[in-house]
Amino acid sequence: MTIADWLGTISFWAWWAFAIALVAIEVFVPSSLLLGPAFAALVVGLVLLLAPDFAWQFQLLAFAGLSIPATFVARRIWRPRSTPGEAPLNRRGDRLRGRHVTLDAAMTDGHGRLHVDGESWLAESADGVTLAAGTTVEVVGLDGATLKVRPVSH
Repeated sequence: MTIADWLGTISFWAWWAFAIALVAIEVFVPSSLLLGPAFAALVVGLVLLLAPDFAWQFQLLAFAGLSIPATFVARRIWRPRSTPGEAPLNRRGDRLRGRHVTLDAAMTDGHGRLHVDGESWLAESADGVTLAAGTTVEVVGLDGATLKVRPVSH
């Protein structure tokens, strides 16, 4: 039996089994790259169920032709989205820019510590001035792991 003879014997359930296998792989290796081909295999299996004389050459062409656009659609639908204002991974300080925070302790010579959302940060006054405890400051920048702050004028 040649490969062409074997391909001619494929029935709709083989395409559906292939679709299920692709989805199972996608579950363990989430990338959304296999969702398009899984959808295409499902459609080809459905067409083969409705038209059993659908030639294997056209099955493969339909599978290839549907896989590419379905993959682009799947990637667009299931790609990770970041919410506006969300800092990228390992850039937590960026999300604090623009926040107003009250100092727990004085900043001597423009240097001190700041507590924001339960995290302790090194802080530096953008002007280099001493700030008293209880002063409301705005986070205006980030230098490594040090927040740059400026007193908020009311």
